[in-house]
Amino acid sequence: AAAVEASAPSTDLAAYLQALLPRLLKLLRSSAFTAKPALISLIGAASAASGGGAAATAVPSLRDALTGEDWAARKAAAEALALLALEHGDNLVEQKPSCIAVFEAKRFDKVEFL
Repeated sequence: AAAVEASAPSTDLAAYLQALLPRLLKLLRSSAFTAKPALISLIGAASAASGGGAAATAVPSLRDALTGEDWAARKAAAEALALLALEHGDNLVEQKPSCIAVFEAKRFDKVEFL
């Protein structure tokens, strides 16, 4: 994810990431894959760099990751959705109500005691 974010935007990179994104989303849905937070960060960076259409396909999977059990994966999904909202907010307006509903449901998700 850091390599994608640090690279210069180009049409070749965008095309490659757009072709890679369906495989990454399939891997995210796999229950056998355990490094979900790192993969979610990569999906967020790849879909932000590849364009609005790819971002729209990634949002449902990222929204589903927000409802999972792993707190690190939920945090990575929230950060990826924030990145997509900054990069492609106008293209994702129809996804906004469902994402807000999930965020509202998880508002008091993690409580830390001092």
